[in-house]
Amino acid sequence: MELDCDVEPSELPQCLPEDGCCCCLVYYGWRAEYLLLSLVLARRLALFGGGRYPLLVLPTPDVPESFLAALRRAGCLVLPAEEYLRIHPDLLQSPNGRHHLVLTKLRALALQLSGLRKVLIVDADLLPTAVLDLQSLFALRPPAALLMPAFLQDTPGVRALRPGEEVPDEWLAVDPWTGASGRFNAGVCLLEPDPDLLEHILHEVGHERTDFSYEATCGCEQAYDYGSDGCRCSDDWAQRTATAHDDWSWQDNWNHSGLDAGKIRHRYVDTVFGNRWRLTWTPEEDALTRGMRSFRPGTVWTHLGASLNFEIEGDVEYFPSSPLAAEHAALDPAKEVAMLHFVGSQKPSWYAWHLAHGAWSIEGIEAELRQQYATEDPRGIIAFATVEWLKAFQEMISHARAHWHLDVLELIGWGAPSIPESPGIMLHGDTTSTTLQSNNDEGEGDRLEELESRKRLSEQSGRGATKASKRFLRQKQHSQVLQLPGLST
Repeated sequence: MELDCDVEPSELPQCLPEDGCCCCLVYYGWRAEYLLLSLVLARRLALFGGGRYPLLVLPTPDVPESFLAALRRAGCLVLPAEEYLRIHPDLLQSPNGRHHLVLTKLRALALQLSGLRKVLIVDADLLPTAVLDLQSLFALRPPAALLMPAFLQDTPGVRALRPGEEVPDEWLAVDPWTGASGRFNAGVCLLEPDPDLLEHILHEVGHERTDFSYEATCGCEQAYDYGSDGCRCSDDWAQRTATAHDDWSWQDNWNHSGLDAGKIRHRYVDTVFGNRWRLTWTPEEDALTRGMRSFRPGTVWTHLGASLNFEIEGDVEYFPSSPLAAEHAALDPAKEVAMLHFVGSQKPSWYAWHLAHGAWSIEGIEAELRQQYATEDPRGIIAFATVEWLKAFQEMISHARAHWHLDVLELIGWGAPSIPESPGIMLHGDTTSTTLQSNNDEGEGDRLEELESRKRLSEQSGRGATKASKRFLRQKQHSQVLQLPGLST
């Protein structure tokens, strides 16, 4: 069932079910790829969500009105626009990378609709399946999300959790030395509205904060404390680190100024939520997990389980030493997974243009992916999930024409006769059209930087950084040969 979404904001509470639950997609930016992902998500929630729970879309001001109109036709309830939330750049591994605006997702905490009791934050890169039971999900006690295995392999007592099981609070404690801690995946996250919690989070990590202190250690494991003489194992180290600190974007200098990466062991910011903060690739997840623990002490998280948030990664590299990853390895994606989650920078929509124009077949894409990821993904998870999304994309395009009276391909610029032979993802707003190439070039650098960081942090993260580096290089070479959309050749 698709809801009538032609309502005024004041009428939105009337669209909520009696139990006061809804899904919420925080939509930001003007990229057509994000619109495709969101429309597929909306269509699949309409198919498999039971028709009871509306999908609220909370946009930022830069979302084109034509995109919002398309989302309304898809049955979404579009809320008034909200400004971006920005985390302080000194808390990020990549201050200008693709995660620097993702804190905006936590705007969902401040939803204030009469009768709203629970909100399920959903990412656009999710693919709901026929296994999904939203009523059972909303019956869980919030906060509820997938507990990530990262940084927990050395935490005493960590074990596999059953879906719906309470997460021991001590597992979420921040390591006083490394600044690392457990966190929850915010791609599927059940919360109660809590504007005060959001205000607390912004006070701690917002971009306007100016009272951070900084600390680092080098390979000798001695702390370098700004304002002191620093680590004494190397005058050269102390001099270069002090120089890096003089610049506000000090972590950029550490990453790019020629400083010997082999000497950098940890980088911290003190004090955030009363603890040390390790620079992050997942700002909204770390901020939400730590903010909840700091501002709402005694809160007990519920483990959502991998079926409701199944990350699309091969088993070989998915936290192989963690008991928390056992469920991911045991699930059959074709029969037991309720929501597939396409984490990472490359989404299945990457192949959509070629599929829509008959340049590639689904069978050909599947064969390429199975060959490309044969070593790290022997079960073919990536190929299976990508094919499922592409089938859903095709169904959405046909359904939109027949029932939404919407030509999605024409809207985003893919239906024009002047489409080049090997385009990027077209960016088509109200007046402009371009490609994602420049954005993905930046993303390549972000990804390479992330891989280098993961090499240094492999003991803590539990991932195989060397294999990940090889996989990224194969992806780059593969895309150059086939001229895939969005990457320079």
